[in-house]
Amino acid sequence: MLNAVCGVQISDCGFGSTASKNATLDGEVLAIVNVASPSPVTIEPVAGNPVFPDVTGPVSVQLNGDWVLIPALEAGTYDLRVWGGEGGFALDVTYHLVVA
Repeated sequence: MLNAVCGVQISDCGFGSTASKNATLDGEVLAIVNVASPSPVTIEPVAGNPVFPDVTGPVSVQLNGDWVLIPALEAGTYDLRVWGGEGGFALDVTYHLVVA
């Protein structure tokens, strides 16, 4: 839902701590769970990556994200809406899901 690639320490992951975060499936509120990597991980961004445009080699970072778990869905159509924001950033997306 909202994810951040931060510095070496999880405390560097300031984004999202005060953000408004919401998710619904057909109007029913979904629980939002924050998941952070327990220790730094090493990633190697590819050229042109917008998150690390100036990084040319491996970098050690903490990962932090807010997630929703959608229960197994029966065949049909569903609307998944995710919205929220913090500061000057806002997000409001509706996914129209089709389960066969």
